Amino acid sequence: MLRVTYLHVLSATAALALPDGFEIHAFASPPDADYPAAITVAPNGDVYVSSDQNGSLGKKPGMGRIIRCRDTDGDGKADEFVRFVPDVDSPRGGHIVGDTLFLIHPPYLSAFRDTDGDGVADEKKQLVSGLGGGIEHPRGADHTTNGVRMGIDGWLYISVGDFGAHPAVGTDGTEVTLHGGGVLRVRPDGSGLEAYSLMVRNICDTAISPTLDLFSRDNTNDGKGWNTRFHHFTALADHGYPRLYQNFADEAVVPLADYGGGSGTGALWLDEPGFPKGLGSALFSCDWTTGNIYHHPVERSGASFKVGQEVFLNLPRAIDIDVDGHSRLYVADWRGGGFNFAGEGKPVGMIQQI
Repeated sequence: MLRVTYLHVLSATAALALPDGFEIHAFASPPDADYPAAITVAPNGDVYVSSDQNGSLGKKPGMGRIIRCRDTDGDGKADEFVRFVPDVDSPRGGHIVGDTLFLIHPPYLSAFRDTDGDGVADEKKQLVSGLGGGIEHPRGADHTTNGVRMGIDGWLYISVGDFGAHPAVGTDGTEVTLHGGGVLRVRPDGSGLEAYSLMVRNICDTAISPTLDLFSRDNTNDGKGWNTRFHHFTALADHGYPRLYQNFADEAVVPLADYGGGSGTGALWLDEPGFPKGLGSALFSCDWTTGNIYHHPVERSGASFKVGQEVFLNLPRAIDIDVDGHSRLYVADWRGGGFNFAGEGKPVGMIQQI
């Protein structure tokens, strides 16, 4: 009874912020799907929840799993929950390509497949190691590597937090060292690992457009002059953290925007004809601190872009956003949670469908 009341009140509050013409409802919630550090949505509408009861600072083994949430009767709510990966430490962002889930679980990027159709992955291939720290790190999986998405070029683009990679190693033995945050990329078989865009603070996710433009909402450095910057990533660009922005700012790539305080989390380039004009080919980002999911109008400006910012939806501790093949958005939040396990019987998180 307590859990039902909790969901009803906060879902209704979130719905008030949506633009006209949109509806939102709970898709999956605790105890079936909890602690969503990220969500990955398949074209058919299956939602893979990276559930991590450690949060960002916990270091206890066996607290992570990937939960596949499926709506079998078409009512817009998940009614089948399977532990696609029953035990994986520090699960973070992923990307579905065909029958493969590419998953960041720092310090690794791995590929998981269900080859016998029982809903549980029985094949795992480790593609990259050395991507930041996991539960063995003094701060757990905080400020580590959090996201991966495939671009139209077939490369996997990896969002690395400010603990960097020391070094990251691909399947062909290629090594890349990154002292700070940035974007790496690698082939789907783990070969060809390389640095793509460098020297940001602590990004969680990267949105990729159909024309291969990359964007991300960064995190602040806690009052030391680097605010919530919005980046356009290009090959081998130096965005200036932690050195250039203070002493040689004219040598660093200028961000598209500086949004003051905040904590960037999920990001998505939406390219869906089923959405209203202005929102169907659009850029979205999430912010934990403000709780907002933002829509960013984008306008080409020279070799880069101008971006705006409008609140699309307000959530308690917005975490992630993704879309399925039927033009349905899914949003995840961390309501009820902190930086560690909240305790038995305390519901944390919500996944909603728009």
